[in-house]
Amino acid sequence: MPMRKRGSLGRKTVKSKAVEHTRAAEAPDEKRARLQADQVHQSLARATETPEQYKVRIQSQQVRHNASRAAERSEKRQSRLHEDQVRHRVARAAETPEQRQSLLQIEDYGVLLEAVRNDNSVTSENLGKLVVLPSSFTGGPHYMPDYAQDGMAYVRHRGIPDVFITFPCNPSWPEITVELLPGQVAEDRVDLVARVFQQKAKKMMHVIKDVQLFEK
Repeated sequence: MPMRKRGSLGRKTVKSKAVEHTRAAEAPDEKRARLQADQVHQSLARATETPEQYKVRIQSQQVRHNASRAAERSEKRQSRLHEDQVRHRVARAAETPEQRQSLLQIEDYGVLLEAVRNDNSVTSENLGKLVVLPSSFTGGPHYMPDYAQDGMAYVRHRGIPDVFITFPCNPSWPEITVELLPGQVAEDRVDLVARVFQQKAKKMMHVIKDVQLFEK
């Protein structure tokens, strides 16, 4: 079986090189016709797919996109981010005032400016619409107080804790460094660091709760 797999892989490699050689030698008109035919074939296939097939296709595209972004080196990522920033600036510079206004979350800034200029008593406190962020909004003004109240309620119900355990993440863990590509550091693979930390945190909780490392 291993020999058969290697032979299959070799045939695929030879076929891929042959396809690349053929496409490199084709004329511009032939390339345009091939791309149009591929686009028509893809459109027909997508038009007949079921909702389940559409969902699977979108998920597979997202997985491939995230994998390619996560595996790229830091230099390539910086180059891509710079290109995206330049492309965004060019697009913003080409926008008309009407297009830019449609992207805003309000209808017109002129009403606010007129109210401030004509009425000295108008301030940011009594102008506009008041929006209160709930405690579920991470980092909001009600986020930490709500968690503090939950912690105090837990202490009242369960009692004062005996230990306070911190479990920091170490970017030099072998599970992280062995999966890095040449030239990469842990900061380039935050997804890998998060997965390794989550597994180690689960293992620590298993030792504390199931193995009963501490006496009750």
